[in-house]
Amino acid sequence: SEALRAALESRMKEGQPLGLTAMPVDEAVRVMQEVIGKGANYPDPRYPLVRTTQAGHGVRLAKPANVVIIFVEALDRRFLGRDIEGVQVTPFLDRLREDSVYFENFFSNGVQTARGLFASLCSYYPRQGHSAMKYLYVHDYLCLPSLLRAGGYRTEMVISEDGDLNRLRLFVARNGLDRLFDMTDFPPEVKQVGSGASLGKPDGALLDLVRTRIESLQATEQPWFLSTMTLGTHHPFAVPVQNPSITALKSHPDGYPAALRYLDQELERFFTDLLREGLLENTMVFILGDHGRHEVVGRHELEQQVGHFMAPLLIWMDESLRTPETFRPRSVTAVASQVDLVPTIVAMNGLMPRVSPFLGRDLSCVLTRDCLDDNFAFLASVYDDLIGLADRDGLLLYSLRTGKLREADLKAEKAVDLPSIDDPISAPRYRRLLALYVSSNMILSRNAIWSWQDLGGAL
Repeated sequence: SEALRAALESRMKEGQPLGLTAMPVDEAVRVMQEVIGKGANYPDPRYPLVRTTQAGHGVRLAKPANVVIIFVEALDRRFLGRDIEGVQVTPFLDRLREDSVYFENFFSNGVQTARGLFASLCSYYPRQGHSAMKYLYVHDYLCLPSLLRAGGYRTEMVISEDGDLNRLRLFVARNGLDRLFDMTDFPPEVKQVGSGASLGKPDGALLDLVRTRIESLQATEQPWFLSTMTLGTHHPFAVPVQNPSITALKSHPDGYPAALRYLDQELERFFTDLLREGLLENTMVFILGDHGRHEVVGRHELEQQVGHFMAPLLIWMDESLRTPETFRPRSVTAVASQVDLVPTIVAMNGLMPRVSPFLGRDLSCVLTRDCLDDNFAFLASVYDDLIGLADRDGLLLYSLRTGKLREADLKAEKAVDLPSIDDPISAPRYRRLLALYVSSNMILSRNAIWSWQDLGGAL
């Protein structure tokens, strides 16, 4: 981590990420308002992305549902539905996909855990330099736990690592979480994974603790939100349980498939137990990666870079919530990303605020029909000093270091180097990309995303 920090700082000018002077901030904000707002009203110039909420046409539940978000460390959609060494790597997730709404073109907005959690819980793009969760945790944000708690929810998170990692405990405490359970809350007989002091408890033990919390929360009379974050698919891919499938996969030079197979096995046990005991009644479950693979994986450079963002999303709903008007399991092709989670969850549960700074959109219409073909995802990689835009036209990727602009399809299989940023065909998309990058970074750095003092009453 220190080597990465030093490398990032060496690429900054006067402590700022590269490329922030490529477009005047005022111009970038105007363009970004057009892109994200689509005609919305921006009532307070001090907080230039806060806008009035427009009525949506998605799914609205009859009463607030319980919400479970499972962040799987480095879950890469390229490894779902695959056989390696003659073994199906994710048999349970593959079956669950058939009973869920699965997003074929979902992307993480960043490439590290702190950035993925920030985007997913606060519907805002991760900063290109130091992560907001770790370095800007005293700023004001409008995040999912705060909104749910204001709506009467109990809000909790369970992780198997140290709660102070990436200053997570401070960040979630300031942003609406009632309780964070970490490695100190596990039974003493549960041993740490691996030998590193920074590693935590096995994924199986983590899911056992999550199950215990769900059992306790279901016994209350209020709706609840529970998030968790797995660990085992992070290097060094320690796998505490052996079975023939995992043993076969461990012979592969890449340790990720064996770790993923173990996680899939534990998820199956977790879901089976919860369903058998009726503990998912009135509950919606979101499963996604905090990002794609950390490791450089892909057939060529472009796929290796984009692979860091290729995290899947599955949305599953309990039978008690399913009607023809609320849920239809299927795969959807609409582009989506982590910032879309918050507006989707709060809108479905009738808690969308009158004004918000959310950079994502309510995805709930896709639970029953094709829609949102104009949605997009903004991508930012601190590994490659890379920013990108994914939309129905494919991928547009720009290197902040080299100035190289490239286009590719959404699966990153075919790429074309563009001769110039002034190319008449790609110039409008490049302008949008640059505006999203400049404005979101500058507004975050200036603590101008949100203000509880000035705007909290407008909720």
